[in-house]
Amino acid sequence: MEDESASPVSTVDKKPRVEERDSEEMDRVREKVKAINEDMIREGKDMFIKSVPEKIKELTEFIANEPLFHVPLAEVRRKVCVSEEEGEQCIKRVNRKLTKFYKKTDKVFAKWREENTSSCKELSESTGKDTKEAPAPILFYGKEDQFPINTNLLKLLDYVKKQVSDAIPIFNAMQMWIILKLPRVEDGNNFGVSVQKDTIEALSDAQEQLRIISDNISMYYRTRGEAVSFMVRFSEIRDYIQAVMEIDESQFYSLKLYVKSLRNIYASIYDSTWKNIDNLQNPRHSTDSISSFF
Repeated sequence: MEDESASPVSTVDKKPRVEERDSEEMDRVREKVKAINEDMIREGKDMFIKSVPEKIKELTEFIANEPLFHVPLAEVRRKVCVSEEEGEQCIKRVNRKLTKFYKKTDKVFAKWREENTSSCKELSESTGKDTKEAPAPILFYGKEDQFPINTNLLKLLDYVKKQVSDAIPIFNAMQMWIILKLPRVEDGNNFGVSVQKDTIEALSDAQEQLRIISDNISMYYRTRGEAVSFMVRFSEIRDYIQAVMEIDESQFYSLKLYVKSLRNIYASIYDSTWKNIDNLQNPRHSTDSISSFF
């Protein structure tokens, strides 16, 4: 006979235990995420306090001390761009090599045709195509045939690329810091929240500027390479030599502008962030926020 006093565990008793385990697991996950978020907030603050002022100082000193930034306007093309004489010398070297190559090709082809007359005829009849180009040798260009890269711009390009690479984590960390300080959505006293959103938008715009600068640098190499290719292929058209020089000159002005723009972006973000630090830190209760920031 069954013991009536030992009643089975009901599903009603199990449900609270399952919910309790789920709640404990969610609490553990929340604590882990909270710790990660606090690390990101700390990183964003450090970037604002240390990295941004250092970058403002570094870029300002570079602008003041870089010799190319102080070249008179009339001297820019002569001191910054690859010269017209270098373009003409490159064209002459390539043309000499092409002439030699064509002569060699003609001799090789004539000998090949003479030794393979029957095969050549059969191939021509079967394919319906002329076989003149079949045995042509491959033309290789050496370093002495290359059109020189602009070493003056290469130095500036490498510097700007490094600055873009450094700026990406700085702006991203600051943006996450402000995002994670956004309060819960509720009615009333939203002025501080609007300041936070404006700062987040400014940091997004700064990151978009970094992307544009990076794209422009890769576009410069491609555009210049195409112009050099046309310069060599159509040596009788002198405009292509001028086009290469114009591309170099235009890129120099762009790089000069990028360095100053990066410095100005850092300065404006630092200034606006510091002026609104109380609202950014504690948008709904801004009393004594500056002291709590440290």
